[in-house]
Amino acid sequence: MGKEPLARSFQPRSWHRHPDRAEYLLEERRVTEGWRWVESEWILIQHDQSKTFKFRLRLYSGVELSHALSQAGFSAIRLYGSLNGTPYDNRAERLVAVATA
Repeated sequence: MGKEPLARSFQPRSWHRHPDRAEYLLEERRVTEGWRWVESEWILIQHDQSKTFKFRLRLYSGVELSHALSQAGFSAIRLYGSLNGTPYDNRAERLVAVATA
């Protein structure tokens, strides 16, 4: 997930219900360290039991990811806003990078 699309659509909390079963997923998210990370906690509720999963995702802007790939020795770095190859612009769904070694 790129910083730019996430900043546009960030929601700190959301609920999802499985369409066919009595299962629920509560997602809580928090941006930390000046938009470097998103800390997530997922609570999965199934019948009378719940499970909690915690994880962190590193966030990159398009510029930061291009720079990191370049520093790692990659070249011909191209950024896209979807898996379909749309531009990485203000309408981007996500950050996708293609580079050669």
